[in-house]
Amino acid sequence: MLTIDADRRIFESSTGSAIQLDHEISVELIFAAPERRGRAAGGIRFFPDGTSSGGSIVLTLDKRRASISVNWLTGEARLDLAGNGPS
Repeated sequence: MLTIDADRRIFESSTGSAIQLDHEISVELIFAAPERRGRAAGGIRFFPDGTSSGGSIVLTLDKRRASISVNWLTGEARLDLAGNGPS
């Protein structure tokens, strides 16, 4: 499970310790309803069969944007540094 709390500016996984996000980074989250933990927090759960709960995380700093999308069916994560959608 990868969890992100945009208000506390923290992300963490069940396999590691929490990491603090810089206050200048804007965070947008899209999670499946069962994985939501309040207004600005939630996670993406990865299952043993390779699937996941899916979701997207968008990080913005000044004019730079990174989008991470996780496919629910395959669990595949894609990174888009242009902000124009997964490649």
